[in-house]
Amino acid sequence: MTENEKFFAGFVYSAWTGNKCSVPISQEQKQKDLDDLELCAKGEGIFPRRVLEYPTMFKEYVRNVEKDAREYVYFEHPRALMERLKGATEVEKKLGEINCPVWVCEALNSHQVRHPLGYEVEVKSDFCSFDKGDRVAVHWRYALEKVDKDFSEKANSDVKRVLEL
Repeated sequence: MTENEKFFAGFVYSAWTGNKCSVPISQEQKQKDLDDLELCAKGEGIFPRRVLEYPTMFKEYVRNVEKDAREYVYFEHPRALMERLKGATEVEKKLGEINCPVWVCEALNSHQVRHPLGYEVEVKSDFCSFDKGDRVAVHWRYALEKVDKDFSEKANSDVKRVLEL
């Protein structure tokens, strides 16, 4: 398994846990997919390619995880999210803007980060450990990877521009 597969597995896992994103599959299959995604994101399994075939937000963007995943997660996903949030309630829009895009946050310690929108969040480090001062890509309160300052500024700026924040 590659770093891109681990990264994308963590992204999909974080979206699918807790039924945040619906996927039209049986609960049994969803649990199998979640188990396989979790193992992959922890570097212990193989990427379950079957998830690329489901009718998801990322299906039309991610055909090849190696080539497409990071571009989708950081730059196309916010745009796809905005399309999905059209017609949503204000509460749904706010929750979607805060949690659904991948935001790069500054680590305050090994389990808490400062979100770019100004608040502090406790983050799960199942897929990526981090320390104070690190820049951490976060999706639905899961740390996905550490990135450098320049990239964090670019990614967050793009999300803010797309979401008009």
